[in-house]
Amino acid sequence: MLPPDRVLWAVAIAASVAILLPALLFAIAPVRLRNRVDTDPALAEPSADDPDYQLRFRQFAALGFRPLGRTFETCWFMSPLKPYWRSLQGERWLADREHRTFVSFHRLVRDEPVRFGVVSYLPGDGVVRTTCPGTTGRVVSDEEALYWRTELRNVEPEALLRRHEASLAELAARRELAPKRMTLEEIAANELFHGKRLVGRSGRSGYSLIVSCFLGPALFSSFYWSFVFPAVVRHGRPSPRSPLHHLAFSLCVGAALFAFVRLVMMPLGRRQAVLRSHAKG
Repeated sequence: MLPPDRVLWAVAIAASVAILLPALLFAIAPVRLRNRVDTDPALAEPSADDPDYQLRFRQFAALGFRPLGRTFETCWFMSPLKPYWRSLQGERWLADREHRTFVSFHRLVRDEPVRFGVVSYLPGDGVVRTTCPGTTGRVVSDEEALYWRTELRNVEPEALLRRHEASLAELAARRELAPKRMTLEEIAANELFHGKRLVGRSGRSGYSLIVSCFLGPALFSSFYWSFVFPAVVRHGRPSPRSPLHHLAFSLCVGAALFAFVRLVMMPLGRRQAVLRSHAKG
């Protein structure tokens, strides 16, 4: 039977590697974002058990859009917290008759209403997206990257399409940029181009969680049990345990705190935020 300290250190090392290795890989490995393309129009049609998508599908069909296919994204090393990510249901696409304006549908969590957006692509890998409900309810404009995203809450497809057309008209007048014809394969390539740029930028925020919920608590706990607790409670007498024991114990404490925040609190908070984005008013 292994001595208790060895078991403690084995757990501490395994937990530390599980937390720190994805962060290291994110820092040194390129983001590997992939987008599988299925050009079967039937894959964009709603199933019988999804009435919410059926409604939105019919509304956009009445506006002249027809099924195009589906794309499905996966990503390695998308953040320091998550080495692998895959799309929940993929993204289903409709196209207008000229294949210059498109509609996409997706979900972030299974029990939310379907999210829908109107998208057009411009020369030079530019993209204009008008989406409902979005995640922040704001307008994102990156003139240098030719990326424009408008997020609206509580709008119907017809109103969303009008807002999108107004954005296109403004760009045509200001920069003489007009939508171009696209295939689904070209759409997937454009989505990858901008997705890699956005993932690499947003993923860095995960490092702060590792510091605040793992490294910080682990170091504080180790210092406390090795020096503060003996001095205050034991009147300066040395601890019967070695500093290495306290370090291993503290790494386990930090890992437990990190796991609770990462695996329980964050998914719960994300789900609540996703559902709130659909709230009326």
